[in-house]
Amino acid sequence: MTELINILLEEENVLFLLRGGFRIILILLIAKIAYSLINKRFLERLNRAQKTSGASRETDKSLTLLPIFQNILKIGIWSIAWILVLGELGINTTALIAGIGMLGIALGLAAQSMIKDLIAGFLLILENLILVGDSIVVGNISGKVEQVGIRYTKIRLFSGELRIVPNSELSNFGNKNRGYMRVIVDVGLAYEQDLEKALLVMKEVASLWARDNSEIIIEYPSVQAITEFGDSALLARIVATVKPGEQGNAERTIRSLLKQKFDERNVDMPFPRRHLYLHTQDSQDFNINVENLDILPEPGSKEELENPSLTGMVFEREVKKMSGAMDKLSNMFNNKDSPKEDEDKKD
Repeated sequence: MTELINILLEEENVLFLLRGGFRIILILLIAKIAYSLINKRFLERLNRAQKTSGASRETDKSLTLLPIFQNILKIGIWSIAWILVLGELGINTTALIAGIGMLGIALGLAAQSMIKDLIAGFLLILENLILVGDSIVVGNISGKVEQVGIRYTKIRLFSGELRIVPNSELSNFGNKNRGYMRVIVDVGLAYEQDLEKALLVMKEVASLWARDNSEIIIEYPSVQAITEFGDSALLARIVATVKPGEQGNAERTIRSLLKQKFDERNVDMPFPRRHLYLHTQDSQDFNINVENLDILPEPGSKEELENPSLTGMVFEREVKKMSGAMDKLSNMFNNKDSPKEDEDKKD
């Protein structure tokens, strides 16, 4: 131990340790300053994009790419810094880099799903298919994109739930923030309602809405008459084309205007209904000529079971009895005389 301390305290070794320590500190300090300066430029660019009016798409791109660039920047700068530090400590960095390369190949073969997610995320960003703030539909979930990473994409559902979706699963999705969106409002009209009057009110509502929302309209609304014969209503439709992200509010506003104008113009809204058809059959259709029905055995009795020839006769008798009971019940409800008619009969 004493010999080791004496060796370290030699002038040459002390100078070597001081120079090496100074270089290591300098390398780490330069890495920290470089990362801070570059990261600051990214944040300044993002702030300028957010403050610029009418640059929402540019802001979305900045919000999407900034976290990715930050991670790449951090990994790149600190990796180089630590390799230089190891070199200052006398470690053969060339062999270390080669070993890391071989280890990376082995990990890549073992984690193919992760590599698949990384490639999918890179392609999503490169082809500008998805940005932060986009409303997308993936399978049976629909929500707004909060973050696009190299491996995962975070989607916030309307309920507030945050879904983490691997980028490899985004091979088939719908984006509601590209180009334009269609406003579709289906309207149910009662069958007995004056159709021309109802369609005129719908056209009035479409015109009123278009007048107040011209800045978001790409294609002005039109009324499509009778798109379907429903069980309880005739279905008509109002269709318009608007800027992405505006379709939900537009549909809600049009429905509110329709309710208001339908009430003012006395246009009836449909309600569920059913038509019932009652069919009765007179007992006269049953021409049963069976003598001495009363002497036949009861259904399921021992006599009937022992003599199969009686089964048909027993069945006919029971039908005759049932028909007679139905006739009596029908007469009670359909041919009941009023009290006045009863008095006339007595007179």
